[in-house]
Amino acid sequence: MLYFKKLWIVPEALLLMFWALCKYVGPYFINSVTKVLWGISNKLSLDFTNSIVKLEDLNESLKVWESKVLYIVALIALLVIVWFVVDLLNGQLVRDVKLAPTIRFLVRDIAQDSLNVVMSEERDANKWIRRSRVIKWEKKLMFIMPVMANSTVTKIIKERCDSDLLSCLSESFNAVDWMPIKVKKGSIIKWIIVKQK
Repeated sequence: MLYFKKLWIVPEALLLMFWALCKYVGPYFINSVTKVLWGISNKLSLDFTNSIVKLEDLNESLKVWESKVLYIVALIALLVIVWFVVDLLNGQLVRDVKLAPTIRFLVRDIAQDSLNVVMSEERDANKWIRRSRVIKWEKKLMFIMPVMANSTVTKIIKERCDSDLLSCLSESFNAVDWMPIKVKKGSIIKWIIVKQK
């Protein structure tokens, strides 16, 4: 759940913003415009009845949208809660939390005075390192990191992992012995894998 947080946090935040727009901003704006139109209509003897009726219809439509969006927000929240409980019960949530310090340690700050190419490749390396995960595979833990990048980025990641990964994993998962780092080549993606002994 934490690993895929962008998948549910972004839609949930956008839907909540749309709900607030339908609930508060839209009606406030429509009521303000309606009052202005009534005021102009009374002072200048102009007929804005059709516009006011359309605005009131829009206000009713916003109320309908508000309830639909709130229903979708509640549904996503329910799914996230179920996902949270499943991750908690199978231990994935704990593994994601334990892995966070390792990822923070492997991610490097990029110096601004570096060459642009190096900065770009270091940024790419950081991006792939953030996609690391510890999963349970055949009743044993396995660290996996997908890498779909050029050989220089892969080399940067491999150097960082060779120097720090095993010690970081041993600190985060202190009762686990880890095998040496392996790079497994797929058809498109390379995988940096560390299995539990």
